[in-house]
Amino acid sequence: MKNYKLFIFALFLSSTLSAQQIYSEIANSTTNFEFLNSDGVAYSSFHAESNNSISIGYNHKLQKQNGLSAYAGLSYAGFSAIGSDTTYNNYTSYSLNYAQLNFGLEKQVDELLDGDVKFYVKGHVSTGIMVNGSQTLNSNVYDVKGHEDFGSILLSGLVGGKVSLGISDRSSMYTQFMYGINDPIPVDRTADIERVRMTSAILSLGVVVNLITK
Repeated sequence: MKNYKLFIFALFLSSTLSAQQIYSEIANSTTNFEFLNSDGVAYSSFHAESNNSISIGYNHKLQKQNGLSAYAGLSYAGFSAIGSDTTYNNYTSYSLNYAQLNFGLEKQVDELLDGDVKFYVKGHVSTGIMVNGSQTLNSNVYDVKGHEDFGSILLSGLVGGKVSLGISDRSSMYTQFMYGINDPIPVDRTADIERVRMTSAILSLGVVVNLITK
């Protein structure tokens, strides 16, 4: 796991040397699973669990005068949930880890203290592949990587806000909150199978380094 994270960091850092900004963040997310039947009706027996994720990427200012920027990055994110049913007295839990590629936009909407504190709205989409995943059903553990319920790609869409605090002329730190849906594709929506959809609320802390300064 550690070698995998270091490899992603080194690879992405080498590709962002010409970017205007690079960022790195850690996050805690609360994820809930919704298993849907073939009619799209969700089972309500699952409960949210907390997970951690890390992200790195770059941010490029598109229109400096109105604070619009585009960003792209890599994430390593966890998703999990626990549940039970009263009919068969089963306990089950899922633990899934994805490598994700993120693309998004953010716009500055306000600032305070001569620009030291800035407020943004933002949103992004992600595509991800499962690195590993397991289901615990009572006392048995099953590998779910490649299972039809989870498709081959995880497509995510999140929106939220960010508050940034300048700490020098080259760097700033920020906190942000994002909320969205994670949906496996392709899954046959007409087939008589269960499929999962995940909703996530994510609180992040990050650092931005400016590579170009006046």
